[in-house]
Amino acid sequence: MKQVYKPLILSMLIIFLAVSCSYLPEQDDIDSYGNLQLENGDYMLLYKTGTNYDRAFLFVPGGLVDPHVYLCWMNDLVEMYPGLAIISLKVPSNLAISNQNKALKIRDEFPGIEHWIIGGHSLGGVVSASSIKNSPDSFDGLVFLASWTTDFADISDWQGRVLSIFGSDDGVADFSEIEANSSFLPAGVFVDSIPEFESATEQTIYFEIKGGNHSGFGCYGLQDGDNTPGIPAEVQQEEMIEALETFFNLVWK
Repeated sequence: MKQVYKPLILSMLIIFLAVSCSYLPEQDDIDSYGNLQLENGDYMLLYKTGTNYDRAFLFVPGGLVDPHVYLCWMNDLVEMYPGLAIISLKVPSNLAISNQNKALKIRDEFPGIEHWIIGGHSLGGVVSASSIKNSPDSFDGLVFLASWTTDFADISDWQGRVLSIFGSDDGVADFSEIEANSSFLPAGVFVDSIPEFESATEQTIYFEIKGGNHSGFGCYGLQDGDNTPGIPAEVQQEEMIEALETFFNLVWK
């Protein structure tokens, strides 16, 4: 009997620790975005009020990170990209890895949207790659923010485009780990500037934000184990938004 209950006790302990350690947003006014509409339910839906969105960025938050911490830059991306909706996963204990099928289930709830890009921060990128592995025709593109995939979700033969953005001062996921796992993605190229995206013929684009760190992809302070960034989080996010917009234009020509 003791052996039967041991996995249950361990699972409860993991959930308790996850809830206790989740990173929360630094800002208080996360529901106030002027002409943008934010719907909070089983997932977050962000779009421009009064517009018909026909494409979506399905976003998977990092492990133990509350999905609201990314709203600080998502609102700017929606403003800049007409017709875009951002749908962000919500999962128990902020651990998307424990509910990997939710991304595909959410996608099925929006049959009117034909064009999809999926992506995530840190552990959320792993879940995103797994979603593509399970349903490769469901997405046009994949975005990694300080993340990578492994043989667990080898998508090296996938036909879509991939953008991998990472920070030079990342203390949690540095480029050596991203590079070591590059064989599980389509052929790629490292670019030094965002304008080079347009001339990249390889399917995967690797782009470094100089001075950026792991935590700077959201607004939740400095994550445990991360390095102090060389640039403010706002500057890192501005560069990230520009890279995302350029990539979206590349995928959705």
